[in-house]
Amino acid sequence: MARYILVAHTEPVEGREAEYHDWTDNVHIPQIAALDGVDACVTQRFRMIDRPAPFRETRRYLTIYDVETNDIERVADAVDAAIAGKAFTLSDAFDGTSSSSSFFEAFTDRIAQR
Repeated sequence: MARYILVAHTEPVEGREAEYHDWTDNVHIPQIAALDGVDACVTQRFRMIDRPAPFRETRRYLTIYDVETNDIERVADAVDAAIAGKAFTLSDAFDGTSSSSSFFEAFTDRIAQR
């Protein structure tokens, strides 16, 4: 089984952060995990620490989906279709205009250094 990472940078609508987190955890993450072609999905969410530029991303939240599948094209197509066809339940507390997401595949072994 091949492993891929889906990385999403997101931002809530100002003043609606609690709703955004509830939607992300209880609606959106399960929708990604249930996509056609996803055999396993482990997710972790991160929030940006306060750092000055150039170490500052404009979106405060990062979600990493660790996806296992034998057909990443099918999964990517399912994401595109869900967004285009509005099969995903999107919250109006989610600022979709500022979000971005991409699939990644490893091309090296993990390297541990001290």
